[in-house]
Amino acid sequence: MGKEAVAEEFFQRGEELLAGGDKQSALECFRQAYRIDPGLARYCSAYGLGIALVERRFKYAKGLCEQAVKTSPNDPKLRHNLARVYLCFGFRAEGIRVIGKGLEINPDYMPLFKELRKLGFRRPPVLPFLARSNIINRGLGILRMRLGLGQAQDQSLKALSNRV
Repeated sequence: MGKEAVAEEFFQRGEELLAGGDKQSALECFRQAYRIDPGLARYCSAYGLGIALVERRFKYAKGLCEQAVKTSPNDPKLRHNLARVYLCFGFRAEGIRVIGKGLEINPDYMPLFKELRKLGFRRPPVLPFLARSNIINRGLGILRMRLGLGQAQDQSLKALSNRV
């Protein structure tokens, strides 16, 4: 068995472990795959995600995932991993931006829709020049909801969310 096949085996095993919730073991598999073939973008990205989830090293994890995206910019899985790194550390706006880029590349990539759906949807504030928490915006937002204004916008968001 060649080293590429061994690396792929580690990678596949890591994906299974991560899906099963065993982040630590998944990280070890991703680390082995990355050490064998550091030039392969998906190994680099998965290793970065593992570093973020287990070791909580944001800069290193982000760097690995960004490097992977630069190497293979049309792979939505790599953007999904980068978004998960951002979200893992609470950078919601940046995570959503990366998800949006991924959906521009491949609008049918369901894991990105699932990630977006987990984050939830919010309508923009009624008066965008005021903070969302401003009492005027809150009151107008409640009024808008009670009157059913902006329902066309809600329908399009629900349609997007139901694609999952």
